[in-house]
Amino acid sequence: MEQDLRTDLEEALGSRGQTYLRISSGGVGQVTVEVNGTQRTYNAKSHDDAEISTGDFIEVVDVIGEVLVVKRI
Repeated sequence: MEQDLRTDLEEALGSRGQTYLRISSGGVGQVTVEVNGTQRTYNAKSHDDAEISTGDFIEVVDVIGEVLVVKRI
């Protein structure tokens, strides 16, 4: 199962989606992105530690462990 999650996370790189739960400054929230044709929700943090509000559009730029690193677009 852990390998499946890692594969999904890596396949999310470059994907665009929306913030589901606000990402606080320096903290972790949740985003929804499409991976392999399916909407999925993942834990995420901002690439520059800035806050990203619920509903903001994001792009996945990296993966650290089981957390997506995203930027606001």
